[in-house]
Amino acid sequence: MTMYEKGQVGGGVSPVVDAIPVGETVLPVPSGVQGVRTANVVTIIWNRVEADLKGYRVYRRVPSQSKPVMIGEVEVPNTIFNDTSMPESDDWFYSVSSIDKDQPANESKLSTEVKVRN
Repeated sequence: MTMYEKGQVGGGVSPVVDAIPVGETVLPVPSGVQGVRTANVVTIIWNRVEADLKGYRVYRRVPSQSKPVMIGEVEVPNTIFNDTSMPESDDWFYSVSSIDKDQPANESKLSTEVKVRN
């Protein structure tokens, strides 16, 4: 108990806990995302991000989905991804994020989506 001018304040010591700091790094968003459809592949390319990165995550959604789904990761220095497992759809929408080397990785916001027609 601690004595103060106007009385006493009681209380115990709180228990010790383990904590893992979470990175709050804001990473640059990839830009210049483009998609090219060929026979059985959609190739996604984007501009390299000027930061100390591990790589990029590529996302895809179809018009019936409200949120994109991650379909792969690419390690730097690569800025190209080949999607060979496109679901049946008239259009696909692709976006890319950047990730750093932390565990778990910090991830940027998603790039602007690019639309690729089937």
